[in-house]
Order: sequence, then structure tokens, then C-alpha cells
Amino acid sequence: MYTQKFQEQQADTSLWTPPVFPGDTIIFFVGRLVREKGVHIPLEALPQILSLCPRVRLVIAGQGPAEGELRQRAADLGISSQVHFTGYIDDRLRNRWYRTAHVAVFPSLYEPFGIVALEAMAAGTPVVVSDTEGLGEIVTHGVDGLKAYPGNPFSLAENILLVLREENLACTLRENALKKVREIYDWDKIAQRTLLLYQEVYSCYRQSPWGRRPWDFLNIFSPGPSARKEVAARPYDLIRHRGALLNLTRGREV
Repeated sequence: MYTQKFQEQQADTSLWTPPVFPGDTIIFFVGRLVREKGVHIPLEALPQILSLCPRVRLVIAGQGPAEGELRQRAADLGISSQVHFTGYIDDRLRNRWYRTAHVAVFPSLYEPFGIVALEAMAAGTPVVVSDTEGLGEIVTHGVDGLKAYPGNPFSLAENILLVLREENLACTLRENALKKVREIYDWDKIAQRTLLLYQEVYSCYRQSPWGRRPWDFLNIFSPGPSARKEVAARPYDLIRHRGALLNLTRGREV
């Protein structure tokens, strides 16, 4: 990912709907509103969080078939006034939410990779994720984020409260996460590592028997100067090169 794009814009709450008032503590989720994303888990966790942090607002960004069910569940829990469904948001608005949110939560029940967690980390937002598949591999608990038990609202609430109430911890998580994203997941660094890997493989290939040109093998097997001269005069062809190698090792003529 290109980490720079998550740090270019400052938050401007005057452009947002719904408005975020000074003093609000923002818990931010972004993703498809489907059950496997675990969006219902922070809803279930919110009453426990509100009992200790009454000025918390849960912002749920995204669209999906579960939106109606989620709205109804918020109403049943009596927390509708503290939950905001933004609907679809573009990248620019998403980045503003990231940069103002006090914590980003990704409580997926199933998540093969978890690019949204990397986006939050790149934006400098502390993350709490469920310890499942890709999310669990990206985050190191207590170092660059916190992990909650999958599908467990109490575990999620405890970890969110840790971030909200422990400012030093939140700062440490933020700094370590940003460092990890820049060093491991930034596209420029990935391209550099990929290039080095190709160079290493090619270097090993050139030093192996398969990396030698056909006339090098003629020198090894010494079929005679005329044959060496004939092969050396041919243009280099990788496919014929490999065929020549097989023939030479089997004692056949090139």
C-alpha cells in the first residue's frame, strides 16, 4: 500500500455528516455490512464501553444487506443515539475518519488478509482486531495493536477500553503500527524486496549448471574445437540453451 495517501489530509469535521462534536470519542469501523465482518460485535460491546466512557460514538461506515438488522439491534440495545451509520464513504472521507478516530475496530469472524487494518495503521489510528486469519497475522498484540477473541463482545470491549483509557499505550501502538506498515507493507519497500529476490535468484541461476551457456558445457565435455566454434557462433537462445545442456549431459551432439 502507499502509506503517504493516508497521512496527507488533516481532519475537518465541519465537512462531515453526521457532525462530530468536540469531546466525542470515536470508535470507527469501515467495511461491508455483512455478518462475517462481525459488525454486530461492537454494537453488543458498546453498552459496556459507554458505562465507563459515556461520550463514545460508534461510527459504522459502509453498505451491505445487514444494515437494517444492525440498526434494529442498536435500537433494541438503546444505543441508537451513540451509533452513526454513514453509508458509503469515498477514500477521502474514510481517511478523515481514520485520522480523527481514537480507535479503529475490525472484529471480523473471517478475514483472509485485512487490508482495512493496514489502512488504519498507516493513518496512525490504533487498531483492535479479532484474532482470526489475516488480521491476527498482521497485528502483534500489545505491540502494534490489540487482539480480541473472535465473536466475543466482552473481549472486544475490554481491548477498546484499554486503548481509550491508556493514552501511553495508544501512542505506543500507533507509533509501532505506522513503523511496521512503512517497513513491511509499503509498496516501494515491497518492490525493493522483490527486485532483490529476483536478483538473488538470477545470480544463483547464473552460477548453476543451468545458467551456463552451451559452449561452456562444450568446454567441460571437450567434444573438440570445431564443435565449440560452431556453437559459439550461434545466437544465444535460452530454450535451445536448455536443450543443448540436456543433449550434452546425455552425450549427444549439439
